[in-house]
Amino acid sequence: MAKQKGLIKIKGSIGNLSFYTTKHGDVVRTKWGPDKERRKRDPSFAKAQNNSTEFGGCSASGKVFRQAFAELTNGVSDSDLNTRVNALMFKIKNLDKKSAHGKRNVGMGLLDPQANELCKGFNFNKDAPLDSILKAPYFVDKRTGTITIKGIPEKGAIKFPKGASHVSFSGGWAWIDFINKKAELECYEEKLLEKNKSQNVFVLKPKIATKIKGKNFFVLKIGFIQIQGGKQYALEDCKFNAAMIIDVG
Repeated sequence: MAKQKGLIKIKGSIGNLSFYTTKHGDVVRTKWGPDKERRKRDPSFAKAQNNSTEFGGCSASGKVFRQAFAELTNGVSDSDLNTRVNALMFKIKNLDKKSAHGKRNVGMGLLDPQANELCKGFNFNKDAPLDSILKAPYFVDKRTGTITIKGIPEKGAIKFPKGASHVSFSGGWAWIDFINKKAELECYEEKLLEKNKSQNVFVLKPKIATKIKGKNFFVLKIGFIQIQGGKQYALEDCKFNAAMIIDVG
């Protein structure tokens, strides 16, 4: 890489030379790699171009997925969520057996029954998998969206972090259209349970919103709070908060 000298500074390209400005001053260097026209004509670049196109599609689907649950997973998601969601989208895209290479996409991949199994059990906080925090049976009625948690004994069913006086249960029902990049989320009303208290049945019901055409995702969320003087305080340490896709339909 060479530096430009003199009063007249060139910016742009001349032949195979590129002129531009950096924090170190005005510099010039030779272009490298195949030119744009060769990449279009040469078959050896076709596979790389197809992979790049599909990767971009997976990234766009991952963004829709994360945004769909953003309201619900605030304070729950881990620092690697973007990477993990994109990896999930990539696996789902690979289930698309009908589209040609370069045109495979998440929307078509979700039509394969295997996609449901890939999504079920996805934790938004890898440091607090839901099943490591909650040791009680739960299930969802996919017709109504109702989530039922059964048989919470006084001790042992919930892993309480230090300082928490209550556990909160909530959830969400999302409809995601990955083809048209649209999503809706209906959050469930939060319910609290005091530490070392038992509960035979916990039922979380959504207010049914207008559904868009798309895949149904059901999420169960657990958080921890401290109640003092009748006021709720969320714990600053969120590493025990959990949210997981418990079913897909």
